[in-house]
Amino acid sequence: MIIQSLGLGAIKIKNQGQIILIDPATDDIYSKKWRLKPDILLVSRVNQPIKNIIGDPFIIQSPGEYQKNDILIYGIQTTSKQDQSVIPYYLEIEEMNILHLGAIKDMLTEKQINELGDIDVLFVPVGGNFVLDDEKAAKIIAEIEPEIVVPIYYQIPGLQQKLNSIDQFCEEMGIKKRSIDKLVVKKKDLNKEETKIIILKAG
Repeated sequence: MIIQSLGLGAIKIKNQGQIILIDPATDDIYSKKWRLKPDILLVSRVNQPIKNIIGDPFIIQSPGEYQKNDILIYGIQTTSKQDQSVIPYYLEIEEMNILHLGAIKDMLTEKQINELGDIDVLFVPVGGNFVLDDEKAAKIIAEIEPEIVVPIYYQIPGLQQKLNSIDQFCEEMGIKKRSIDKLVVKKKDLNKEETKIIILKAG
């Protein structure tokens, strides 16, 4: 499984020839820079417009349980008043469990976290303002205890909406900022010894 960031919360996952696209950017600074032909498209904001998508992907934009080929997908119903229109997504891909929290602003409930079970890869917003800030992100990471954490939704050049920088999250977590172009994840490499934080460059 190969994971890349396309800016803000937009994540591209390639697995066995299939492309899964989560939260495609609607901000012009990024949405005009790429056009993709995903097999599966997950949108965490209800009624969010979809731009620059080619082909006829399997689109999910509401809570519920779905299956496309060998991939299981669960759209999670949020209970917070601030997050009623936001849908986190849980995916099972090649025996790996992935959770993309989308643009949530409040914490998941203890019940929701317990129902998710073990998470291998967690995409968590960290920029504050209209999403979780670094402190809440750190708290939810501690509660979920994923194998890998990929921060999303933080300040990037040219973004009109104000978010905190990734530096603030790195300081909160006590790590040095290092970023990579893509993340390759294999089930056999997961060991649960410690949580790794991976910062992906926006492609």
